[in-house]
This record gives sequence, structure tokens and C-alpha cells, in this order.
Amino acid sequence: GKLVFSGALDEVKQSHHRLTLRLDQPRDQPPAIAGVLSWERRGGEWTAVARGRSEELLYAASSVGAEIIEHRPLSLDEIFLAQVHQSAPAEEVAR
Repeated sequence: GKLVFSGALDEVKQSHHRLTLRLDQPRDQPPAIAGVLSWERRGGEWTAVARGRSEELLYAASSVGAEIIEHRPLSLDEIFLAQVHQSAPAEEVAR
């Protein structure tokens, strides 16, 4: 195994978020927002799993012309899966 990240439990939970965004213009690619670990597209909305301070993520989303439809913290399971997926080589994730 390998250590992916560490921190106090409250800090880890407070630094991971799920943001669902509706963009002002339809896009084939998600917007560039620092801290995003993964994106999922559903129709005209993009959902990001992101790591960072809530205020900074919300500001970054609004600065690219996105309306924030939902913002919620992640469970520890969701955080673990996002971090493992982000740090694993593509061939390991595909298994």
C-alpha cells in the first residue's frame, strides 16, 4: 500500500466536497477548477468531487460562469474512493 493523504478526521471531511454545476453555456469538457479530483456529466450539469476550501471552490465555480445547483460534504467512503482513484495509475483503475 501507499499513503495517499493524511490529516485530522475533521480536516479531511471539511476539505472534500461534491459540487453540481450548471454552466451558462453547454460544454463538451468540464471547466478548469483547481482541486477537482473527478468530474461526471449528466445532461447540462457537471458534478465535481473536489478537495479544497469550500469558499475557494464555490468562488472558482462562479468565476467560470457556473450556477451551483448542489454543494455537500462527502462521506469518508466517498473521500477514500476519490483519493484512491486520483492517485492510481489508469491501468489499475480500469481493473
